[in-house]
Amino acid sequence: MDPVTLLKIAVESIAAHKLRSFLVTMGIIIGITAVLVNAAMVEGFRTYFEGQIQTLGSNFVTIRPASSIGLLGPQLEADALLDTYLFDSVRRLPYVDEATAARTTYATIKYLGEESNIIIVGTEPGYLEAKNRTMLAGQPLTIQDRFNTVLGDSVMSSATRRPLSLMATVELTVTVDGQEVTEEFRVKGIVEEPKPGIGVGLVYIPIRTLNSMLGGEGYNEITLISSDSNYIDTVEAESRQMLDRLLKVPPVRQVVTSEGDGALFGIMPAIPEQKESVYMIRTEADILDISNNITSMIQLALVAIAGISLLVGGIGIANVMLVTVSERTREIGVMKAVGARNRMVLMVFLFEACVIGLLGGVLGLVLATIASFTSVPLLFNVPGSLPLEWAAIAIGICLAISLLSGLYPAIRASKMDPVEALRSE
Repeated sequence: MDPVTLLKIAVESIAAHKLRSFLVTMGIIIGITAVLVNAAMVEGFRTYFEGQIQTLGSNFVTIRPASSIGLLGPQLEADALLDTYLFDSVRRLPYVDEATAARTTYATIKYLGEESNIIIVGTEPGYLEAKNRTMLAGQPLTIQDRFNTVLGDSVMSSATRRPLSLMATVELTVTVDGQEVTEEFRVKGIVEEPKPGIGVGLVYIPIRTLNSMLGGEGYNEITLISSDSNYIDTVEAESRQMLDRLLKVPPVRQVVTSEGDGALFGIMPAIPEQKESVYMIRTEADILDISNNITSMIQLALVAIAGISLLVGGIGIANVMLVTVSERTREIGVMKAVGARNRMVLMVFLFEACVIGLLGGVLGLVLATIASFTSVPLLFNVPGSLPLEWAAIAIGICLAISLLSGLYPAIRASKMDPVEALRSE
């Protein structure tokens, strides 16, 4: 029996029970849509992170405390600081053309009696330029500034209900040992914040002013920039050597006393002793690797959860095909009576199961495509994306589940005794 005839039989059977076919197809549609939308969402975040990293360029080295939190946003561990002498030392290394640093802490902003929580970023001159932040209005901070501030655009638009403007005066308050320290600042500029934001507005002030308010010095982040990306590995290596020497970090030692000693269960090689450091160094490649690893794990977890819907859909197909075989018992008997072989009967029901699965997969793909380029960008503010390999994998899994779900009912139909099948009512 040719594929066209098999398709015609399958379509006629599905059309004869429209509601039942639609309900069982819904399981596949929901499963495919969930899998692909989750994959598209994570792919959108991956694209966003790569775009943000590329805006920073490939010629930077970032030094942060070992306990720092976050890849691209401000470092949120207020107690972890790098001493100022470390910044003064690494900024003088060969091939370092520019260097800047910052310190962050939680604070509140007050304007005309209204308050909002923010993150203050105390910066060395050139910080916003080094981070390729776009100034929307006004000017960035310079070395002459003391009580001027640059506000992130989210602070300008939503931190207070009353609109702020350039040259407006705001009050910034930080808490030090349970005591509030407040200073007045004049708005010098407005800068575009990274999108999507971190949920809290960013306010930039001079680092010396923030250190004065907090009663201490130090940095949460040091950024070294080279004019040539080919020297980044050299800058990273020399920075690590310089910091290890200044911080008296011991070198890594391999603990092996004798042959076989130190090996795990006598099989695994000895585990090298790890050095404890108070800092970590990241380059563009390092951040991309971390970002890709995180998004890949999240993507697999989300797809695995969404795959449960496909499993439920497969169970639905198996159930419907068993009912179909029972309803068409006499038809099976007629087919065998006129010469149809077991293999032909098997192919008829397998083909019908695959058509149901493929129909659900195609409809799910259409819905996922629409959602990936409309709902995902709207809800998560990331680029719309639908990886073609994921679409192909989803459709392939859909057909595999349909085939497996319809296999037992098809085998059952093919093994029916034609005489007994013809006697059924």
